[in-house]
Amino acid sequence: MPVRYSDGRNSQKSSGSHERYQPTRRTTKKATPEAFFTKERMKAALHWSCAAVVMGLTAGILFSPSMSIKKTSIYGLDSLPVAEAESIRAASKVPNLTNLVIGNVGSTLRKMEAVPSVDHVETLRKFPGEMVFKVYPRLPVATITTTDGTFSVDKSGVIIRQVAVSPSLPAINIAGMSGLKPGNAPQNLSFGSALRTITKPIAGNVVQVASIDIDQTGELCLNMVDHNVIRFGAADNAGTKSSLVRRIYEQRPGIGSEVSSIDVSVPEHPTCVPRSRSGSRTVEVVAVSEVHKGEHAGSKAL
Repeated sequence: MPVRYSDGRNSQKSSGSHERYQPTRRTTKKATPEAFFTKERMKAALHWSCAAVVMGLTAGILFSPSMSIKKTSIYGLDSLPVAEAESIRAASKVPNLTNLVIGNVGSTLRKMEAVPSVDHVETLRKFPGEMVFKVYPRLPVATITTTDGTFSVDKSGVIIRQVAVSPSLPAINIAGMSGLKPGNAPQNLSFGSALRTITKPIAGNVVQVASIDIDQTGELCLNMVDHNVIRFGAADNAGTKSSLVRRIYEQRPGIGSEVSSIDVSVPEHPTCVPRSRSGSRTVEVVAVSEVHKGEHAGSKAL
């Protein structure tokens, strides 16, 4: 017997090419609840717990008062005068409860390096609560004499301190300069050229510069240890002039006993004043164009 549906359809169709209509019944799969504590979640929770514990312990250690700086030590003051050493010690004080590990001591370093005789300072942290300062003093390479007195200077030209004339250091004498203060460097082109000439001797191991005079026009005069005078002229072309003087001394190491002065202010035409007779004549040495090549040109005799 055909089945009658509410919409009027029959389960049997009239004869023909149509197939019998078969109703389908939907089935719903019952969902099973997913387990909350899976292995992945347990592992992640364990990692986060460990990280939290480590961070808590680290914070407790770092910010604990027991990790504050309780002692400061300073090395490198033995070569300094007592007054300068005391100034450095006074500048090395750090604020109370400054943490040894993460505490910022930059302001303390700046105060210590502000002392004119200090080049730079390095730090070393020692547990449980010691901060070590290693002081590197400025090393004098020359003295500079002006209307203000005589001062020692380091290789960068910074004034270190006022001193008496030191025979062990080459001297730079500047006419008309004033206002020098320890910790500052003279902004003078001729002084810079003179300092480079002294710190890097132009004559190598053959002969060295004893002192340099700079007049009010800025021209340099080099007084050599062999009592020869090198008239350098202005600070321009200093490299060419230095190379020319070096070549002269390489060719004639004993030239100081033959001439009283050599003028290289015009390096293309150097002249000299012999000790044996008055007057000047051209120094026939290496041509300037050949100085940089290291080749000899012209006669080697004076």
